[in-house]
Amino acid sequence: MTTKKKKPKVPRFADRTFNIKMISELLEVPRTSLIEKLELIGVSGNKVKVGTTSRNVLTWDDFAKIAQYYRPEIEKRIPQDKCKGGVNQKGGVGKTTLIQQLGMYYALKGLKVLLWDNDPQGHTTLFLGYPNSAGSGPTLKDVYRGEKKIHDIIIKVCPMLHLVPSNTDLSSAELELMMDLNGRKKMKNIVDSVYDDYDVILIDNNPAFSWVTLNAICAVDELCFICETALYSVDGMKGLFEVLEQLEQADADFGPRLRIIPNKYATGEKGSQKAINILRNAYGDLVTNTIVNDCADFKNATEDGTPVILTPYKKSKSSHDLASLAEELLIDADSEADSENVKTSSKPAKVLKTAIESEAISSL
Repeated sequence: MTTKKKKPKVPRFADRTFNIKMISELLEVPRTSLIEKLELIGVSGNKVKVGTTSRNVLTWDDFAKIAQYYRPEIEKRIPQDKCKGGVNQKGGVGKTTLIQQLGMYYALKGLKVLLWDNDPQGHTTLFLGYPNSAGSGPTLKDVYRGEKKIHDIIIKVCPMLHLVPSNTDLSSAELELMMDLNGRKKMKNIVDSVYDDYDVILIDNNPAFSWVTLNAICAVDELCFICETALYSVDGMKGLFEVLEQLEQADADFGPRLRIIPNKYATGEKGSQKAINILRNAYGDLVTNTIVNDCADFKNATEDGTPVILTPYKKSKSSHDLASLAEELLIDADSEADSENVKTSSKPAKVLKTAIESEAISSL
């Protein structure tokens, strides 16, 4: 009788350890140069026995010290539009998985990240190893009510990644935000209070245009619409632009930059290719160059709680797609980078909604 081989246990993101080779690759610094500077940086690591040999293991604290040493180079990569929110009113499009993976990617590249769980389901909170059931801890709801400060609820997952947690208690903020005259701007004021503390702020939202989500839309520099490459998903984008059009009419200052991220692309499927064609033709100036392929490794890595850019996934297509997307999102629209690498838009929502309607009709 054969026994099923057990899958090796993967450490939580907060419990990960590193070696010199890993850090040199992640931070893109020469390995020999890094070794020479360890004493100067104040990093020695811990010797751990592996069989008959020993290896030097570094912790997140060691990683943070090294990242701080190379901070002048890392700072060059920080975007001006550093607060980004992932949205889609439809569930199952891969939005939360992408936001989680982007957060871990940036942290592993030496950027200080605030991963903001703005979904009452609390999937990102649970993903990082924290309870997300009702009453499990304070959420943004407590900040809205003035019972907590935002700094009181932020969880330090590791030195490079912090979390604004969520659970089902956040749902009860809906009515309060709706009744408040300035309800849709409450989150923006909170984001502004921690804005300078982080290099990147990523907000994951629930799959509905609730008041909790509208707050995030009004708070971000850049709105990332994560669109599954299927015709019904593309057609659903009209709902987003209707909401944005209403917000533009209500507030002259409203206007986050927009990007559309094609996700779950199925190679060889006509529906996926047709969806991409519609997006490119209607929104060529804001669809990302990167198309994220439908790959089992994204699901497997999420179940493992591990980044796709690390072993055992780092050679997969999902790792390549994630890295490409992450780097593209670091490029600001007003930077001096090649315009072909920058796909953002500040067109009025009414114009964009009309574009998708016209393109969808002409493709039939």
